[in-house]
Amino acid sequence: MNHAFSTTRTLWFLAALTLICGFSFAQQPARPPAAYDVRDFGAVGDGKTDDTKAIHAAIAAALCPTGVHKRVIAFKGNKDYPGMAPITVFIPRGTYLVSQPIHIQMGSYSWNSALVIQGEYARLRASQPMKSVMHVNIAAHVLISGLTLDANKQAQHGFTAFKISGRPNAIQRVNAENALSHGFVLEKCQGGNFRDCSATRNDGDGWQIVDCNAGAYDDCVAMHNKGNGFTIASKDFSAGCCVSSFWSEANGGHGVFISPKVASTVVLRDAWIEGNKLDGVNIGSTGAHLTALNILGNFREGDPGQTGRSACASIRLTSTAAGCYVSGCLVRGGGAKGGNIRCEGDPTKHHVAGNFRGWAARNMDPVTVDVVKPEPTRPAAPPPTRE
Repeated sequence: MNHAFSTTRTLWFLAALTLICGFSFAQQPARPPAAYDVRDFGAVGDGKTDDTKAIHAAIAAALCPTGVHKRVIAFKGNKDYPGMAPITVFIPRGTYLVSQPIHIQMGSYSWNSALVIQGEYARLRASQPMKSVMHVNIAAHVLISGLTLDANKQAQHGFTAFKISGRPNAIQRVNAENALSHGFVLEKCQGGNFRDCSATRNDGDGWQIVDCNAGAYDDCVAMHNKGNGFTIASKDFSAGCCVSSFWSEANGGHGVFISPKVASTVVLRDAWIEGNKLDGVNIGSTGAHLTALNILGNFREGDPGQTGRSACASIRLTSTAAGCYVSGCLVRGGGAKGGNIRCEGDPTKHHVAGNFRGWAARNMDPVTVDVVKPEPTRPAAPPPTRE
């Protein structure tokens, strides 16, 4: 027997086994070494028990830690800086009923208010009417990941946030679903950072992004919502932001809607936009920048019960839009011969070039801009008279 060959084969087998096992264990989200596990505060996660108080208690403890979890100074410069390393709240896999919003009241942009909430693909499910399943208020150092926020047709929204600002924030792998209104509602989250998040099956928009200057939304999804996939709007700020590598499909409104009040550049790039009931992208703002969008026509051919398809556009530049850049986009399906770009204002105010439409396999034509008059606004119906 060739013992050298046998030994070599055994070593290769053990090495492969170690690699496979190591990879397997690496894929399992584990409890961080310095963490507050919500189960230690009484949470059950069985889909029957109200776990609201336990989750709030864990968050409160993480924001004011003592004992072995006491924070340490994270940074020293020329002067002592009272910045503290964040403590993690760990939510293991399970379904946690909540009877009121999980309210994360940071109230500060300081490192003293740093917090990590790490879910093991856990589900927080609303058990009674409320405004949102989770709300974050004023923060600059918060990381939330690995959660499904199930509004369960009880909460108005899945995730709401006010002024979570700056790139140190990261909301990632969070899904907001089954809301009575919008999935995500973000207001004044300047420079906020959202990655790999999704909004599905909500009765309003998937995403409502309001006054979020310099916000970054990467690899996010809006699907099967009754309103728009993404709505970008302005109340007080110019509201320019960047949405990249996103997916907006099968929503009841526009794939993306940019409000006329938005006054700075909104960048839409590297996206898949398909089968929304209205326009693929509807722009009313100044300076929108669209590139590398793959738009599969809205009101697709063969969809039963869909009428008025020709009135929809792959990309619509409304009469209030100006200074928009549209380049490198591919539109297919919907409209005449595979989609179009419609301009309801002066086409010389925009730069549109290098876009193609495909209406059959490998048949590509340059997209032309159809200059059309805006559709007239229908007057509001008079209020009903009382007998």
